[in-house]
Amino acid sequence: MWRRYIYLLSLIMLIQLSISANLSFSQEKEDKEGKFLRSGKLLKKPDNFKFFSSAGIFFGYDSNVNLSPVRKGDLFQEFLYTFDFKKPLRNSFGFIFTYDLDVLNYNEITAASNILNHLKFIIDKKISSFVIGTGYNLDVFFYQHNKDEDGDFLFHKFPFYIKHNISRKLYQQLLFEYGIKAHLDRKALADTISTYQDKELVDKRQVIEYSIGSTLTPKVFLGFRTRFIMNDSNARYLDYYDYKAYEFSPNLNYKLSRDISLISRFSFTRRAYHSRLVSLATDKEKENIYSALFGIRYKLSKNNLVSIFYTYRDDVSKDPLEKYTENIFTCGWQYNF
Repeated sequence: MWRRYIYLLSLIMLIQLSISANLSFSQEKEDKEGKFLRSGKLLKKPDNFKFFSSAGIFFGYDSNVNLSPVRKGDLFQEFLYTFDFKKPLRNSFGFIFTYDLDVLNYNEITAASNILNHLKFIIDKKISSFVIGTGYNLDVFFYQHNKDEDGDFLFHKFPFYIKHNISRKLYQQLLFEYGIKAHLDRKALADTISTYQDKELVDKRQVIEYSIGSTLTPKVFLGFRTRFIMNDSNARYLDYYDYKAYEFSPNLNYKLSRDISLISRFSFTRRAYHSRLVSLATDKEKENIYSALFGIRYKLSKNNLVSIFYTYRDDVSKDPLEKYTENIFTCGWQYNF
């Protein structure tokens, strides 16, 4: 009798661990997508640009490519290109077009190598010290080598923002954004973790963001950003991808000299899932994600810059199968056309 009881208990635990592995794998996909969509390595364009184009080549080491509790690191190479065009229109209207390309290649974990194309179209209008704008953003993301990978997606975003230039050194902005992330080869969960619907997974996301920034001195820039995010997907099992999140992110830049700048950015994200449960428990899944970036840029000439970055990320989840830490070391060169 005891042997039978132990056998049944072991079988139940094995099934639960199998389910937990699937859930953890799904969580890994969510965090990897957010990780790859956030680069920020290229120096931003000046506010008064009409045409701006820049390219960069970066090399580095990522200690946890798959953002997993079982850490596996790899060397990587990354090519970045950005193209921006701004044209004044009649009656204080303006048009902005942006194209970004990010090609990321890992040496050994080639399944994580990916390409991101980003397009942005914005129409804005200046009213006194305010700028009101709206438009359309598109992210086209796909993995290069792993044809079986189901993480490819199109992300359509429709922003509306109001920016207030309080003075030449101080601004604030309020942004509302509605997004639709259409996964290309990833079926939506049905009523269990192992069954799927006939349609692809779709996430509908609403974002409210407030940011403020100030050039405190000719050498110091300080900024803050806070975001509230609501995600609603068509996955039925436990409303698995439905969550609400809050993010707070300060950043501080300091110019050591005319040619050398220090960059720092911190971020805290609190993500609470609607119905998703912690593996092997009945508690709802919640997680805190901490990240920090430190870097230095050196201007070699008018068009050439070199930079070094260090990024740290720590996911403090209630689920032990979803906790991870990551360290990224990056160095690179940027050329402004």
